[in-house]
Amino acid sequence: MSTQVNATRNDDNGGLWLTISEIARRRGVDKAGVSRRVSRLVRDGKLSTRPGPRGTKLVNLAAYDHALGETTDFDKVLGAETRRLLAEPEAAGDVAAPLPTADAGEAGRLRTAKADREVYEAELAKLALAEKRKLVLPIAGKHGIEEAMVRVAQKMVAVIDRLPARAGDIAAAATREGEFGVRKLLKELAHQMRETIGREMKLLQAEGRAAEAAGLLETEVFEGELS
Repeated sequence: MSTQVNATRNDDNGGLWLTISEIARRRGVDKAGVSRRVSRLVRDGKLSTRPGPRGTKLVNLAAYDHALGETTDFDKVLGAETRRLLAEPEAAGDVAAPLPTADAGEAGRLRTAKADREVYEAELAKLALAEKRKLVLPIAGKHGIEEAMVRVAQKMVAVIDRLPARAGDIAAAATREGEFGVRKLLKELAHQMRETIGREMKLLQAEGRAAEAAGLLETEVFEGELS
């Protein structure tokens, strides 16, 4: 009997992408538990998914394990799959059926398992290196990139909104020196706005570094087994 492994690879996205059901099966855990973990990681900006066939959801296994600080034991996965294949004839009531041999189908599954391991370990190592170089940061959440972008935009808008308060100065410059005076004042105001925005950005940067030092950002180097 052939077995179907819910794994896909994509040249554009890379990595080993599995359905939630397949991750649960490989781990020997409840599918609902894996689904809750995936939902939480996606909500916190630590993981992303993509649509799979027949309405399923695909998860990058290396990214999932990396976010949880875990590793998948492919030797154990392959062993469990082999035991399942050996048990299939008995489960089907065919007690006299011979034990499976290393036929073409099984050899193909072994090659697939080896390829899966190589893809997984390469992706895991890449994630660890990127995180070590501070290239991986959370997107959502209190200290994520999304909130940082919103706060940066708010600071910039607040500075720009102060410009109408200088209307009197602009009018006075126009009266004294005409267009030349207005242009000169606007340049000065633009310089002041850039300096103010720069100071605000430095304050936000200091907050981010404080959050990282307090362990509120996921920037720890992954220390799991990579090979």
